Amino acid sequence: MLDGRKNDLKKITKIEVQKKNEQRFNIYIDEAFACGVDIAVLTEFGLAKGMEVTDELLEQLTDHETHRKAINRALVYLGARVRSEKEVIEDLQKKEYEEDAIDAAMLYLRENKFVDDNAFAKMFCRTMVNTTLKGPQTIKRELRQKGIGENDTEEALEYFTDELQDEHLYKVLTKAARTQHNVSQVKLKQKLQTTVMTKGYFNNKDIMDAVLQEFVSDEEEEDALKLQYEKFERKFSKYKGYERKSKIVKGLMQKGFRYEDIQNFLAAQEEY
Repeated sequence: MLDGRKNDLKKITKIEVQKKNEQRFNIYIDEAFACGVDIAVLTEFGLAKGMEVTDELLEQLTDHETHRKAINRALVYLGARVRSEKEVIEDLQKKEYEEDAIDAAMLYLRENKFVDDNAFAKMFCRTMVNTTLKGPQTIKRELRQKGIGENDTEEALEYFTDELQDEHLYKVLTKAARTQHNVSQVKLKQKLQTTVMTKGYFNNKDIMDAVLQEFVSDEEEEDALKLQYEKFERKFSKYKGYERKSKIVKGLMQKGFRYEDIQNFLAAQEEY
C-alpha cells in the first residue's frame, strides 16, 4: 500500500459482488460506496475488507478500473472479428475513453497478441483474394485505410501473385463485357479500361485484347455497326441528304466506330 499521512487514511468497510456481473465488485469505504472494480483490479491491488487506503490509492484504483474497462471493451470489439490496431483505437475513441486508457488497452492487447497488424493484413488480403474480385490496388488502399503500414501491406500482397491477378482480371473484364451489347470494339475497350482502374488492377494488354476479341469480333462489330446505323437512321429520319448523313456519322463515331468503317458501310448501303 502506498504511504500517506495518518489522517488521509480511509478503510474499506465492505466488498460485495455486483448482482448483474459476478466478475465485478462494489467497494465501500467508511460505509459509503466508493467505486466498482473488476476481479482483475481487486486481485492486483489485494483489496480486502478492513484494508486502509489513501486518496492517492483511490485515484490509482479509479484510473486502473478505467483502463480495465477500456481493455474489456476492446476485447468485446475484437470478439466479432480480427481488427487492426487503428480500428480498435477508433472504436475506443468513439466510446469516449481518454488517451491514457486507450494507451493502456493497446499495450495489453499487443503484449497478449490480441492485435497484430502484420497478421491482420495477411488474413485480410487472403480473404479479399479468395472471396472477392477486388484488385491489388483496391486491397492496398483498404489496408492503408485500416492503418496498416507499407511494409505489412506489401508483405500481405505477396499472396496475390501475378498469376492470380491475371485470373481475376480476366473474370472482372469478362463480367463487364457481358453488360455491353451491340457496341464497337473502341467503346468496349473504353469500358474495360475504366473497369480496370475502378477495380484496382494494373492494365494487361494481352488479357484486354483477348476479352475484346471474345466479345466483339470483326464480324460482330459489323453487325453492331449495322444495328446502330438503323437506330440513327430512324432517329434522324426528319432530316434529308447531307445533314442526315452527317448526323448519322457523328452518332456512330460517338459510339466508338471508326470513321473509315462507317464510310465503307455507308458506301455499301448506297450501292445496295
